[in-house]
Amino acid sequence: MLATPATGLIIAGKYKLLECIGSGGMSEVYRAENLVLRSEVALKLLHPGHVGDRSLTARFFQEAQSIARIRHPGIVSILDAGDGETGPYLVMEYLKGESAAAALSRERRFAAALAIATLTPVLDALHAAHATGVVHRDLKPENVFFHVDSAGTVCVKLLDFGIAKLLAPTGPTPRTSTGVVFGTPDYLSPEQAAGEPNIDARSDLFSVGVMLYELLTGVRPFHAPTTVATAYRIAHARTPRLSDNGGPSDPTLEAVLQRALAKRPEERHGSAAELAAELAAVVPPAQQAAALSALIRSARPEWSSGIRPRAPHVPERTLRSSATDEVRERRRVSSSATPMPSRPSGTTRRSRYEPESPTGDADSGRDTRPRAAAGASGRFVRGVVLRAIDEYVKLNFIASERDRILDEVGRQRCPDLELGTVQAIVQYDLQILQKYVAFVTRELGRGQPSWARTAGERSVASELAPVLRHAASSPDQTTSLRRAVPLLARLFEFASWQLEFEPNGITLEISGVEGVAHELRLWIVGTLEGILRAQNADGGVEILRGEAAFAPQLVVGIARRD
Repeated sequence: MLATPATGLIIAGKYKLLECIGSGGMSEVYRAENLVLRSEVALKLLHPGHVGDRSLTARFFQEAQSIARIRHPGIVSILDAGDGETGPYLVMEYLKGESAAAALSRERRFAAALAIATLTPVLDALHAAHATGVVHRDLKPENVFFHVDSAGTVCVKLLDFGIAKLLAPTGPTPRTSTGVVFGTPDYLSPEQAAGEPNIDARSDLFSVGVMLYELLTGVRPFHAPTTVATAYRIAHARTPRLSDNGGPSDPTLEAVLQRALAKRPEERHGSAAELAAELAAVVPPAQQAAALSALIRSARPEWSSGIRPRAPHVPERTLRSSATDEVRERRRVSSSATPMPSRPSGTTRRSRYEPESPTGDADSGRDTRPRAAAGASGRFVRGVVLRAIDEYVKLNFIASERDRILDEVGRQRCPDLELGTVQAIVQYDLQILQKYVAFVTRELGRGQPSWARTAGERSVASELAPVLRHAASSPDQTTSLRRAVPLLARLFEFASWQLEFEPNGITLEISGVEGVAHELRLWIVGTLEGILRAQNADGGVEILRGEAAFAPQLVVGIARRD
């Protein structure tokens, strides 16, 4: 019988569990005492429910095997491993300090010196890992730790090689199914997001670029409400500039970052050492060390006495002359570009749409599992609706008026509106759209919501054209509506749509729309009118009942033209 992990339990006859300091989906981490050496260690235990799973057990021990291949001071050390009273365990060095995720949560964003000081040692560790054929595959701020050792030296440690990939394994390794995606969604590379089987070191460099962007702005560059939507943005959306989200407008730093976040692996840096060298050219190592020291002092004043920050090691520069020329050219292009206005420094920035807690991580020692988004309505619309309405506003009102509406809506709730990166298939919180249309009516429509009906009608030939292409080109009105209504229903997934064909006309009943704004109801009516106009059947659409926002059902009558 296996024992249940608990304080006081002794593992393998020499490791006494003192307290649980972290929990993840696969394991728990305890602060423990080595009874032989009288020293503190961190004990990672596989969850009891996974102990009988051979694949997960093999993956659990793969972390120790991966780290044993590397042997680098910037990677948390594995001291022992085995099967104990609770099942498989790993013994790691006990770290004192905090994760980069915890520091970022407190600081909101890092200055360039601190962000580069954080990631330069990570790149040094990755350079060593890649040289031994190990790709991390799960880089994120939760897996980067600011450690203060017994001598008072501040150093950065890279954690959690639990899903690392051996590029050239010398023995049996855990098998994975083709197409299975490992890693935390926001930090995946495009090739990871696509489920490609051949992932190499350049995938880690993309993840470092995502971390760099997040540390400098407080925003994950490709975040979306769902994993699928995030993967789509990673693969297809343009990379926002740092200044788009209140980050520094340094053209050199921008050029380095944009190269790290290139969609195609061959367009990124050739190695972790190359990326580290370019970052060192932005902020010298001495300034990086000072930034680390200041961070730890602000976090834990009692550590301030005797702190000696370790200057981040910059690997020997391996850039070829052609690569250097390319960097210079990127700097020239970036410096000539006109940056978008940044937000005020005091503005709170979050990832897209609504606040989101970081993902859980056992090694960080903090319970950071996702929590429900505060203020989310639980109902969503596809981005094509938001984009269609926003494009109408852009075309019919002056830019300053739209800017005022974005301020009212809250730019941090949906930065896609400001950046012009609203994605058609992504789900957006209905509350964002509701607030947007309400302000358009009040500020631009002089209190009259009729603008929304016109916006809906015009969207059929613009933003909705790809969605309604086959419906609008149907040979008759009946076929057109039969094709169009299911497509429109997918844009408002919380509602139920039903068409009724009668001799005297056609009725569309949309149920489950209580609380949906008057403007959105008019916009739907306008889209139906636009579809009919594509059939040369103008007019003939009216609201029979349910025009008010509190009505649970919207019923629309359509005159037959067949």
